[in-house]
Amino acid sequence: MIELFRNMKISQKIPISISVFIILPLIISLIAINSTDTINKNGQDIYDNYFVSFINLTDARQYLYQQFVLIKSHIISPDDKSMRDTEQKISNASVNFHTSLTKFEQTLDSGEETKLLYKFKTQLTTFELLTEQIITLSKSNQDIAADRLANEEYGLLFNDMQHNMAGMLETNIDGAQALYNSNHQHHQTTRSLIILVTVIIIAIGLFIGWLLISTILEPLLKIQCHIASLTHSGDLLLQLDIEGKDEISELAESFNTMLESLFHAHNKLIQTEKLTSLGSLVAGVSHEINTPLGIAVTIGSTIKDNFQNFSILFKEKKVKRSDLEHYEKEVNECLDILLNSLDRAVVLIQSFKQVAVDQTSEARRIFFLSDVTDEVIRIHHHKIKRLGITFDCVIDKNIEMDSFPGPLGQVMTNLFNNAIIHGLESTNSGIIAISAYLNDSIVIIKIEDNGKGIPKAFIDKIFEPFFTTKLGEGGSGLGLNIIFNIVVNLLDGKISVVSTLGKNTCFTLELPLVSPQKIIKINDND
Repeated sequence: MIELFRNMKISQKIPISISVFIILPLIISLIAINSTDTINKNGQDIYDNYFVSFINLTDARQYLYQQFVLIKSHIISPDDKSMRDTEQKISNASVNFHTSLTKFEQTLDSGEETKLLYKFKTQLTTFELLTEQIITLSKSNQDIAADRLANEEYGLLFNDMQHNMAGMLETNIDGAQALYNSNHQHHQTTRSLIILVTVIIIAIGLFIGWLLISTILEPLLKIQCHIASLTHSGDLLLQLDIEGKDEISELAESFNTMLESLFHAHNKLIQTEKLTSLGSLVAGVSHEINTPLGIAVTIGSTIKDNFQNFSILFKEKKVKRSDLEHYEKEVNECLDILLNSLDRAVVLIQSFKQVAVDQTSEARRIFFLSDVTDEVIRIHHHKIKRLGITFDCVIDKNIEMDSFPGPLGQVMTNLFNNAIIHGLESTNSGIIAISAYLNDSIVIIKIEDNGKGIPKAFIDKIFEPFFTTKLGEGGSGLGLNIIFNIVVNLLDGKISVVSTLGKNTCFTLELPLVSPQKIIKINDND
C-alpha cells in the first residue's frame, strides 16, 4: 500500500487524502446522530410513559387518601353546615381522583399495570358505594354504625387499594428504571464505538499524514537542502536522488538533467575564460618582450655599424690604437646592453611559458606562492605601467603550497583585471596591494585596491553567474563566478569580499596549504 501510494501522482494523492479526512469524520457524525436520536427517544419514552404516569398515579393516591380522611371528618361533623362542606370537599377530591386516574390510564405501557388497574377499579366501585353508605348513615345521625363501617370494611378496602396503587407505582418505577438502564447501556456502547472509530480515524489520519510528509514534504525539503548545498558548494556534479514516480521525482530528474547540462556548459565557459586570460597574457608578453627585443635590435644595428666602420679602417690600413680601443669599448657596452635585454626577454618568455602551462592545465604540484605571484605580476606589468597604477606586494617567500598553481594564477589574474576594470576605472593612478600570510595550515591571501568600491546592494550578488554592471559593454558576468568555483571546488578554499563605496575593495582567499586530494572530472569532448 505504501509503495502504491508513493507511486501515485500528487494530483491523485491529495484528493484521496482529502476524501478520507471527509468520509471518516462523517462516519463518526452519523454514529453520533443515530445514538443521539435513540437516547432522545428513550428519554422521551421515560417521560411520557413513566414520569407522567407516576405523577398522575401519585396525585390519584393523594386524592383517595383525602377522601378517606374527609369521610372520618364527616362522621364527627358537629352540624349540618360542616357536613355539607365536608361532602363538597369529598366530591372535589373524588373528581380530582378520577381525573388523575384517567390520565394515568392513558399512559399505561405494561400489562402488569393494566391487571393491577383492573383490580383497583373493581375495588373502587365498592369503595365509592361504601362512601355513600357512610355519608348516609352520618347524615341520619347513625354515627356509631357509620364509624364502625368506616373502620372495618371501608378501612380494610382503603388499605387494600393503597397497596394496589403502591404496586402500580412500583411497576411504573421498575419500567422506567429498565428503560433508563437500556438507555444508559446504549449510551455506553455508542460512546465506546465513537471512541474506537475516533482512534481508528486518528491512526489513519496519522498514517496518511506520514505518507504525505514522506512522499511530498520530505522530497521538497530534500530539494531545498540540495539547492542550498549547491549554492554553497557550487558542485554541479551533486545529483538529486528521490524515489517515486510522481511529479516531484520527475522534477528531480529534470533538475539533475539541468545540472548535468550546466556542468558541461560551465566547463566550456571555464575553458573559454582560460583562453581569454591566456590571450591577455600573450598580448601582455608581446608588449613586454617588444621592449627588450627592440633594444637588442637597436644595439645589434649599432654593433653592425661600428663593425663596418672599423672594417673600412682596417682594410685601408688606417687603424690606430685609439680607434681599436674606442671600438672595443663601444662593442663591450653594446654587448652588455644586448645581453641584458636578451636576458630580460628570456625571463619573460620563461614566465609566460610557466603561466601559460599552468593556466591551461589543472596539474597539481608543489610551488612557492611568491613565485606564482611574481610570474603573474611580471606578465601584467605593462598594464600597471601604462595606467600609472602602483603595485604593492607583501608575500612571505617561504610559503610553500601543495596545490594547483594554474587555477590559483587564474584567480589572481581575474582579480587583478577586475580591480583595473571596475575598481580603478577611468583613473590614471591607484594602488593594488596583494599580501599573504600563514594562519596554521591556511594561507590567507588579500588582494585590495583603493578604487571606487562596490555598492552594498551588489555585494551578495557579485559571485552569481551572469551578474555584471557592464552589461552591453562586453561584460559576461562570469569572471567572479568562475573565481568562486575555482576557489571553492578545486582549491577547496573560501573567498569573501568587503568593500567601502568610494574607498576600497578587498578580496580575501582562504586556501589550505595542502589541497585535499580530488578527482577532477573533465569531459574531453568539451
